[in-house]
Amino acid sequence: MLLCNPKNIHVGIWRQIRLESARDISEGTLKVVATLRFDAKFAEEPGTAKAINVQL
Repeated sequence: MLLCNPKNIHVGIWRQIRLESARDISEGTLKVVATLRFDAKFAEEPGTAKAINVQL
């Protein structure tokens, strides 16, 4: 489990995003799938903490 301020996380998305959709008439559903590449980094790594053996 990582503990950090959400403002410390920077997320980058690659521009090539692909959307695919499929309609199933018998079930009355529409399925949409988005395919993309992204990466996440911490702006300041010393501002994060890793917790191990956490039991809820």
